[in-house]
Amino acid sequence: MSTIESYHGMIVSKYFDTIKDYINLEFVCKKFTNNMKKFHFNPIPLNCKTIEYFPCVETLHLWQKEDENFDNGFIVNTKFNEDHKGNEIYQDINTNKTNYFKKAFYRIVVWFGVDFETVDKNKGRNIEFKNVTFTENNKRKCGDNIPFGVTSICKKCFYECYSLNSVTIPSSVTTIGNECFYSCSGLSSVSIPNCVISIGERCFGECDSLSSVSIPSSVTSFGKCCFCGCSNLKSITLSFHVTSLGEGCFRRCGNLSSLAIPLSVISFGEECFNQCSSLSSISIPSSVVSIGERCFYECDSLNSVSIPSSVTLIGSRCFGSCDHLSSVSIPLGMTLIDEMCFSKCYSLSSVSIPPSVVSISHSCFAECYRLNNVSIPSSVTSIGKGCFYECKSLSIVSIPFGVTIIDDGCFDNCSKLSRVIIPSSVKSLGDYCFCKCDSLSSVTIPPSVTSIGKKCFYECKNLSSVSIPFGVTIIDNGCFGFCSSLSNITIPSSVILFGDECFSWCRKLSGVTIPTSVISFGQMCFYQCDSLSSVSIPSSVTSIGKNCFSWCSKLSSVTIPSNMTSFSNCCFPSNTIVNHE
Repeated sequence: MSTIESYHGMIVSKYFDTIKDYINLEFVCKKFTNNMKKFHFNPIPLNCKTIEYFPCVETLHLWQKEDENFDNGFIVNTKFNEDHKGNEIYQDINTNKTNYFKKAFYRIVVWFGVDFETVDKNKGRNIEFKNVTFTENNKRKCGDNIPFGVTSICKKCFYECYSLNSVTIPSSVTTIGNECFYSCSGLSSVSIPNCVISIGERCFGECDSLSSVSIPSSVTSFGKCCFCGCSNLKSITLSFHVTSLGEGCFRRCGNLSSLAIPLSVISFGEECFNQCSSLSSISIPSSVVSIGERCFYECDSLNSVSIPSSVTLIGSRCFGSCDHLSSVSIPLGMTLIDEMCFSKCYSLSSVSIPPSVVSISHSCFAECYRLNNVSIPSSVTSIGKGCFYECKSLSIVSIPFGVTIIDDGCFDNCSKLSRVIIPSSVKSLGDYCFCKCDSLSSVTIPPSVTSIGKKCFYECKNLSSVSIPFGVTIIDNGCFGFCSSLSNITIPSSVILFGDECFSWCRKLSGVTIPTSVISFGQMCFYQCDSLSSVSIPSSVTSIGKNCFSWCSKLSSVTIPSNMTSFSNCCFPSNTIVNHE
């Protein structure tokens, strides 16, 4: 304390919390004696006893309504809060109080919140109000002009004021509340002063006539959906102090065509530019590290986007349904491409996936009809359900070693997929995995695969041959159904069950060797296999499902085990000779 002079001690003590702190300071050292007498204002709330320690106070600061004002009463709104509407009661703050000590002050500074009418009712008195809110009730009495001295505009103050066409916010305002100008459909211009720090949630939401707005440098934050639904907003200037664009900030701003984003911004919130149908391009600054879910969802005109290397997180459906987005480069550093991130980007023809990515989530590139080139790096170990569903232009794909499951519907309806490389790390092919891959003529299933899902190769019309690896126990329902070119199939001795319709409508399948491990055939298993001429059913089989070999028009004879005396209705064509071993 020896290095601190008495004046500096006074400056430091302004930040003390209790009277005890001030008393203790004066006992520390002689030079701090009479420290409290140096104050001409009270740095802490005082009462009838502690006022004696500050005998030179001329300006009284009141931080709470309950603070002692020493019989210096003034009118307050006893009902005031932002949720209150109407039925205001204005009365002297000292009503129902008993004061034991009276003292006059040169000035009184009030820090607790009051409404503007409170200020108006105390006009001409030596009172300065620091926290003044312009309420909906004040607006009804004072009109649409916001008086100087107001520091905040309460939530819903001008809510649905359809006739309001312009507004000037005084330079004293620092905060604009939630939904303050929400649905002011006639509001075409607004002047935001350079003292405003925050703009509340949905503040200018659904202001259909608002065409441009300039955000001053003082603003550091926007509430969510701040300009949501401003259908005529064409341009907006952001300040260099904004650090984030909140959830739904510009959602459904259908005429917003361009936007300069300052380097101060580090994140885009969920649905930030969702359905900005006129936004054709956007430059994302190198300061941005995360882009929220559905951020650019249904930005129909967005044709290009440059994602900087600083971005490590892109949320689900972020660029989903961007019809004109033709190419995208995913930055190095990202480990996950989230679900449906680029789904329904109908014009997307190529995508570059960096070696940092380990997981591609479900439906990530689903319905990217023009996607013809995608390189999956060796770092990827997980490819989600429906990841490349209906990528109708995708012709070749190589799945990296490390992937263990090709999930349900992963390449479903990739009609031009002619070649797929499945690594030996893969253990399972999911349901509908290669369903309706019309151009796939052959496929090598590695010996690591032990499970092939329902309709995995269903309607692969050009698939001519396939070898099922040892370890697979079930050929699941519809697995090779409607593979109309399939003429050769190798079934291992590990298979015990043929599911329903697993080879139905395989019209070129002329012969099939059924291993002795098989115990059951599902319904319509070989239904309408027109080229199948003979079949031998091993003694292990105990059940043959309904219509199993129905409409196999060339099946002249079939051999069944001697212990099988009955089988399901219509199991074989009527002209087929059934022989018992």
